[in-house]
Amino acid sequence: MPKNIVILISVLVIALSVLSWLPAPEAKDLIRTSMNVVLVLFLYRGANWARWVVGILCGLASVTGIYLLTATGNDSSQMILLWIMTGIYAGISVILLSGAFVGPHFKARDS
Repeated sequence: MPKNIVILISVLVIALSVLSWLPAPEAKDLIRTSMNVVLVLFLYRGANWARWVVGILCGLASVTGIYLLTATGNDSSQMILLWIMTGIYAGISVILLSGAFVGPHFKARDS
């Protein structure tokens, strides 16, 4: 079960990374997505440091999303998408940093 959660988190991180630069990627977007792919590969393989790095980066993304949502008062479709992305990033951060759901996946690799 923890491996399934890690796979879901990996897919969500990459999907949100791609979604953030659609429809016209720039070089920086492709580099960021490539870095996310490398991080989630290490996450899948059970590297504990990757759990912390992805968890902290998702936490920072959620804080940034909350700031953007409070700083702008628009009710557009982009704001709804930002709410969804912020919620997903916050959920990923809580799951990875608490270790309650994915802890066995990373402990299995340590032994």
